[in-house]
Amino acid sequence: MRDVLLRGMSHYRDFLASEEGIATNMLADRLSRLEAAGLLEKTADDPRSGKQAYHATEKGKDLIPLLLEMMRWSAGHDPGVAVPGALIAELKKDRAGTARAIRDMGGVEGFLGAV
Repeated sequence: MRDVLLRGMSHYRDFLASEEGIATNMLADRLSRLEAAGLLEKTADDPRSGKQAYHATEKGKDLIPLLLEMMRWSAGHDPGVAVPGALIAELKKDRAGTARAIRDMGGVEGFLGAV
């Protein structure tokens, strides 16, 4: 969910290339479980190529404030966590507004580009 909601990822190949190095069978299982839980939906991104994309449902997008709070907490307790300082500063100023903006802009990168 983090990669979809905060990093703007939507394709299987993007998730597979993430730094965590998840195995293909585990990734397929996780995506399937998130879809079954109503947090993600799979759509035909390009009907000609048959590639599919995963997008957060409204239920899934409701997790954004929780993920941001976990990032804020982690940054405060583990200096090795890679959380952009600008994001932490915005969360300290206005948590709810930052969460709404990230939701509207499709991820942290879009939000930070506008700050």
